[in-house]
Amino acid sequence: MTTNFDKTYLGIDYGDKRTGLAISDAGGTLAGSYKTIQASSLKSCAVLIKQEFAEIQPVGIVVGYPVAVDGGAGERCEVVDMFIAELSKLTELPIYRQQERGTTKAAQEVIHAHGKKVTRKRKKSGALDQIAAALILQRWLDDPQRESSE
Repeated sequence: MTTNFDKTYLGIDYGDKRTGLAISDAGGTLAGSYKTIQASSLKSCAVLIKQEFAEIQPVGIVVGYPVAVDGGAGERCEVVDMFIAELSKLTELPIYRQQERGTTKAAQEVIHAHGKKVTRKRKKSGALDQIAAALILQRWLDDPQRESSE
């Protein structure tokens, strides 16, 4: 049985090279950066994420979905859909799509707000990916309409 204090969600900012992960607090209200994983394929990325479930114990997964400004689904949406399909094979947890437009730029602004520069090293470390995943997850957590979709 799920209580108000075991509503941890996993946020994912899927990328071809790096995938940022974020987790919510146990109450499902606040998102924070978790880690970045590197995988060579959709399938291996999904497997690595599944391995995190033992520690995180999420009740749901939120994946950033790159819908275009005009609302259309482009090539990147197809890639993310394939990733979600691979992840769905490994878990019965609900997987939600969340618009991710602007999260990378917002992640850069978070880094700048802390007096740091977005360097090549920081990009390769996955800091941007983790922050973007946290922003995606927080948008979903803050959405008043999500309660009806759970």
